[in-house]
Amino acid sequence: MFTFTNNSQHFAYQHDVRQLPNGDLTVFDNQGSQQAPAPSQGLEYKLDEVNKTVTQVWSFTHTPPVFATFMGNVQKLADGNMVLGWGDPSQAAGYSFVSMTEVNPENQTILELTFDEPYVSYRAFRFPWQGTPATLPALAYKIAGNTLTLGYSWNGATDVTSYRVYGGASPQSLNWIEEKPKTDFETQSQLTDLQQGECYFQVAAMDQNGNEMARSQIISTDNVNCPAVQ
Repeated sequence: MFTFTNNSQHFAYQHDVRQLPNGDLTVFDNQGSQQAPAPSQGLEYKLDEVNKTVTQVWSFTHTPPVFATFMGNVQKLADGNMVLGWGDPSQAAGYSFVSMTEVNPENQTILELTFDEPYVSYRAFRFPWQGTPATLPALAYKIAGNTLTLGYSWNGATDVTSYRVYGGASPQSLNWIEEKPKTDFETQSQLTDLQQGECYFQVAAMDQNGNEMARSQIISTDNVNCPAVQ
């Protein structure tokens, strides 16, 4: 019923046709077959249901090419970026093994992910996500000479921007020592010249507005003179 106005190569063995809010259709075009591999691609079409025409308004083919033998998808994000899940990428000569690619409106790759072979993904999506773990932040320590290193993290927490470190001579009298920005999975503090008996420590996870989100358990770095907190 429809005439394609501007592309000579039609999609084939396609997956994941979705209609966008503006009425356009996205298509993941597997394109090839096991007997005749071909570069897979993402496509977007504009439909004119009055004049029965279809106009290709976007396409993306990976370099080097990826051939999705089956599965795969296209997701258009609110900012105009496109996420392509490459399904089961063929390992045939000349083809790349890639699991997911995100491109901007200029088709520049801004994010790419590849699973260890032979693991594959049916589809790939990207969404805003906020994680607040049910567990408390973790706190551990090691001592080398007169330096105490505290290591702390909160696995899965997405809103942490910094940690406040507290220490003292008793669990009931912890004083603020420093605040360290979160820069990696684990953040560390290196403390020297501590007062004798200052062997209880705790960290608090802070959000971007300076609000305390959660505290770790209080730990003891000297279980002989400072009994561990029960």
